[in-house]
Amino acid sequence: MKIANVTGMSSTKYGAYERFMVTLAEQCSKRGHKFYCCFEESPWNTQITDDITAAGGEIVIMPARGKNLRFLIKMIFWLRRHRITLIHTHFNPASLLALIAARIARVPLPILSFRTGATKQLIENYPLKSRLVAWLRCRLAKRIFTVSEAVHEQYRQLGLAGNKMMTRYVGITSIPATKTRSQMRNEFNLDPNVPVIACVAFHNPMKGIDVLLRAVAILKQQFPRLRLLEVGGSRDPKETEKLRHFAEDIGVSENVIWTGHRSDVRNILECADLYCQPSRVEGLGFAILEAMSAGLAVVGTKVGGIPEVVLDGQSGVLVEPDSPEDMAAALAELLRDESGRKKMGQLGRQRARENFDLQRQTELLVDMYEEMMKKHNVS
Repeated sequence: MKIANVTGMSSTKYGAYERFMVTLAEQCSKRGHKFYCCFEESPWNTQITDDITAAGGEIVIMPARGKNLRFLIKMIFWLRRHRITLIHTHFNPASLLALIAARIARVPLPILSFRTGATKQLIENYPLKSRLVAWLRCRLAKRIFTVSEAVHEQYRQLGLAGNKMMTRYVGITSIPATKTRSQMRNEFNLDPNVPVIACVAFHNPMKGIDVLLRAVAILKQQFPRLRLLEVGGSRDPKETEKLRHFAEDIGVSENVIWTGHRSDVRNILECADLYCQPSRVEGLGFAILEAMSAGLAVVGTKVGGIPEVVLDGQSGVLVEPDSPEDMAAALAELLRDESGRKKMGQLGRQRARENFDLQRQTELLVDMYEEMMKKHNVS
């Protein structure tokens, strides 16, 4: 097969999603399939391009945002010229446009993934335009994957989950840290005994970073030297500035280290004592899986696929979203209980390896590609 993955995103780091694409390229190439990965713009980290190419894949740059008609026409001709067998689309607007192009170009196997969740309030008041776009994407695809059972259920509530929708977990790879805890603490000027919480998230209200900042404001009364390592950024610098100003307003600016986009997240996790994911919306949680793989106990919210990843009371603690008080209490309890959080971290690492292994999950995905090829008599 000739397989095209249309990400619908730019790549500002070399993280879990990028490693997923590299592994998918490897799996496809190993089985004799040609793999293309379409990004909105050239990856900021050129190592991604090198690794996908070395794995037997090819990167295609095709911007969709603000260039809808140009993208559609270009995609139609590209799909025809390369005789693409299967197209797997992810984020909008590229996803919808690529699916339309696939139908026009008569690509035999168009696939759609829903990778993000929604709040209960959004589901109950889902905008008509968004509902129509989601319905059209579902109609155009022959198979639909959701990243978690929670996301599957959300689309069922919207009346969009038919018999062609199924959950297909993604995975992460357990990569070793290349720097020690002391080296990373030195990099951030952190004393060996300072309690450190890590959070990896792009700067968007759905990630709930403002809730975590409020929790830090509560925690600093008990742990005045506490530091939060906030890893990530935003396509819109204003979102980051809002969070920085908010941290100043509530008096925690000295407790927060803003690292920006980083490709060495595994090293950063090495110097943390705990991981926190304060999301209001979450499909599954790549960053949580990375933290678990690094042996960190997790405090997360009871939203989306997070409860499918973090076993409450075993590999971490789950709290209600938008509750800085509950979040601070859970974090404080684990910061005081070193042996307890280490036990949770060990259980989390084992769970990540057994249930969310990148190699295994990617093999299952390519198996699904090949099953579809046989079912629809595609050669």
